[in-house]
Amino acid sequence: MPCLPIPQPSSPEPTGQRHTHTNGEQKAVDEMVDGFGIGRLQGVLGSAAGQAAEMDDMYAGMLRKLEKLAREVEESNLRVLEQENRNLLLRYRYAGMQ
Repeated sequence: MPCLPIPQPSSPEPTGQRHTHTNGEQKAVDEMVDGFGIGRLQGVLGSAAGQAAEMDDMYAGMLRKLEKLAREVEESNLRVLEQENRNLLLRYRYAGMQ
């Protein structure tokens, strides 16, 4: 996970000196937490109040992504098995014709 500075609520940032995030940082965070966003993630890290709910939201997004990946793996495994069965049938047919 990219290093994220924790915003300090007691010391507001001066105008024009706001930390901007690179596309690489945003992409790295998005890939891990399913579009949760650097700004929202920093808010979670910086505030104790509501942190549990925000973390629950983030983990729920991660779980949705894992479930989606698991379904894709199941589907691809089924397709591989079907292709192996077709290949086996073709081998038997070819061996019987010689």
